[in-house]
Amino acid sequence: MNVSRINRGLAGALAAQVGLAAVAWWPSAPERHDLHPMVTLSADAVSAVTITGRTDETAAPDPLVLEKTNSGWQIASAGGYPADGEKVSTLLETLGSLQVRRPIATDAVHHGALDVAEEDFTRRVEIAAGERQTLYMGAAQGSQVHLRAEGEDDVYSARGTTAWSVGDTASRYFEPELVAVDAETVTRIGVENAQGAFALVRDADGWAFEGPDESTSEETLPSQTPTDQMTTPEPADDEAVETLVKALVRLRATAPASGERLSGHGLDVGTHVTWTVSGEDSTETGGYRIGALVDGKHYAAVDGRPEVAQVAEYSVKRALEVTSEELQAAADTGESGK
Repeated sequence: MNVSRINRGLAGALAAQVGLAAVAWWPSAPERHDLHPMVTLSADAVSAVTITGRTDETAAPDPLVLEKTNSGWQIASAGGYPADGEKVSTLLETLGSLQVRRPIATDAVHHGALDVAEEDFTRRVEIAAGERQTLYMGAAQGSQVHLRAEGEDDVYSARGTTAWSVGDTASRYFEPELVAVDAETVTRIGVENAQGAFALVRDADGWAFEGPDESTSEETLPSQTPTDQMTTPEPADDEAVETLVKALVRLRATAPASGERLSGHGLDVGTHVTWTVSGEDSTETGGYRIGALVDGKHYAAVDGRPEVAQVAEYSVKRALEVTSEELQAAADTGESGK
């Protein structure tokens, strides 16, 4: 028998034994953790979401509450103001996309440092869908977020979003554009404010003040000049009126206020702006009211809608202060170019 062949066989057997020993004694690889969602509730079944923002040394902020009703989502914490359904859907999609693997911490002692402690967090999100699930979200580096389910010590990290992307204020979940009318299509504009009441109409010759027989205004403020006491129709300054119309038929809210009009909003005695839009086959009317001023913002409500929003004081300054005299002046002095 060839000795060298025997030696090679023995060497091979020894190598195999060493390999088996290495497999048996080498530290095992980390256990594989499949991706799994942090939020296990179905988005279609969600009936309410409550979001609380970062706490501070004084007190936790008022929570934002979104609720689903028969007519759609509303901001319950803003008096039932209608929520933008698409924005709520985006929120639910974000929460449903939070996928994690293995925890990055398993001891409650780390909750504060990771911003997911019960009293120290970036966001606390409570989701109701028959049952209730509460999630703590903590700020992390880059596009990551720390996550912990209420009642659990394990903390996870998810990529692709941040805790700050989950809005905790009502202004993140409503449609801010209250009025957006093409000024070129407006054929009548009316204003009732503390300075008086007037209306202007446009025809082929340009803008003119509406006469008493044409006026369709039915409401007059106590401090205003009634429309039926105005002078006979007269031409107005086209350029000045066009500028005014552009300013009045666009209105953007800064925040929702309430789902219904209340006496404290001051809308019954506030400024009223109305307009008529004429197309080839149809005519539409619209308007809005501007109410009380609180902390630099006015309450505002669109005609035909119950909800009340807040608008910046500067954005409605023109409607509040415009007078018929300033629109007549240029026409009276011959500066209108007519």
